[in-house]
Amino acid sequence: MNSPHLYDFGEENWERKLHLACGGIYLLGYENSDIVGEVRAAENFEPNLTDIKDYYARLDGSIRNLPVRRKTIVDRTFNFIDPPYEPGTVDKIVCIQALEHLNQQNAHATLARWWNILKPGGVLIVSVPRMDDTLELLHQPDRADFARRHLEGSRRDIHNVHQSWFNAPDIEWLLDHHGFTRVSLLPNFHLYPALVVRAVKADRFVPDRRYQMPLPHYDETCKTVLDVGPGAYPLPMATHCFDVNDRYEDSRRVPCDIGDVEHLPYDDNAFDYVYCSHVLEHTLDPLKALRELQRVGKRGYVEVPAVTMDFLMQHGDAHTRADGKAGRWMCLPIPGGIVFVERSDQLTDAGFNDARWRNLWQMITQYQVPLNANEQFFREFFWSHQDTLNVSASWNKPTINNARAVALHIVEDGQAVRWEIL
Repeated sequence: MNSPHLYDFGEENWERKLHLACGGIYLLGYENSDIVGEVRAAENFEPNLTDIKDYYARLDGSIRNLPVRRKTIVDRTFNFIDPPYEPGTVDKIVCIQALEHLNQQNAHATLARWWNILKPGGVLIVSVPRMDDTLELLHQPDRADFARRHLEGSRRDIHNVHQSWFNAPDIEWLLDHHGFTRVSLLPNFHLYPALVVRAVKADRFVPDRRYQMPLPHYDETCKTVLDVGPGAYPLPMATHCFDVNDRYEDSRRVPCDIGDVEHLPYDDNAFDYVYCSHVLEHTLDPLKALRELQRVGKRGYVEVPAVTMDFLMQHGDAHTRADGKAGRWMCLPIPGGIVFVERSDQLTDAGFNDARWRNLWQMITQYQVPLNANEQFFREFFWSHQDTLNVSASWNKPTINNARAVALHIVEDGQAVRWEIL
């Protein structure tokens, strides 16, 4: 059946996508697996082929909309409860009508395992029978037999028994409990009552930073890594943190020093790698802060929100200056670097501080809301174009001396004064 909402923008370029408990459906571009099945080289492979945008259709267009029983053709055989993949190596998991076969204890363990193998920002799509609508069918004589099977499973063997039942709040709570975010209900592409849910791995240390990976110039030789301004989400590879306060001390697993990024208490080249994301736009002197980062780090990466991100998310309140005035720096890209332009109070109040717009955009891009076609487009566009909504620079001292940066300060008479070029 037509299922365009199962597709994620640009997923054809993702490295590893899993189709767990695939049954008779073989998804192109995915690693298909089930607890039993014939390997892909088996005969009669072609009738199983389909596409994520048309889940139950054959490629020749026949038997559309019907989950016809076919041979189970797989790339690998294993139980979907414990996929044999290393942590943080999977971009997307699709598991259709399988989670209900587990009891609650195993369902919890399975979601924890899936979260573990997904990359930061990795996508999970699951579908399960919808209990409340199925119970309604029990009162319809011509649908009662189906409803009982839908609740209990086919019971053909030990693997086809339903042990858990879900309504929308149940599956949403379960995903949220296991560290998934941006949980949303997708249109039901089944011919029976079902919940189709999409969620994203909210890495406790790197939320929604798929677009940053791999970090420029970072490799296995970087043994000491400083994360400057991590808040509650330090990099998993960080060996040290530095922040303006200890507000998120409980979220950090590594030593953290407190202070001002413009005066880092470390020796020259003290760290193999320095990471600093969405910090410099808050500082009094971003060039001085950037010099400090490059002084203490042999290699590094900095990122700030572009002015387009500031506008979309209405960041006026978030960028309060140290002197208490609203707004600080707007950031623009230059080749290999960043331009910092000081934002006036008038500009902040006029165009960057509208709570209504901010709340609407956050609801569309982040929160648990039913999506119509336009909202789905904006959500996919927002999370797929982070490289155009953020400005970044990096350095590698053996080959590149510095990241480039320019700071423009707005003086009282309205003239822009170039502070300096770094």
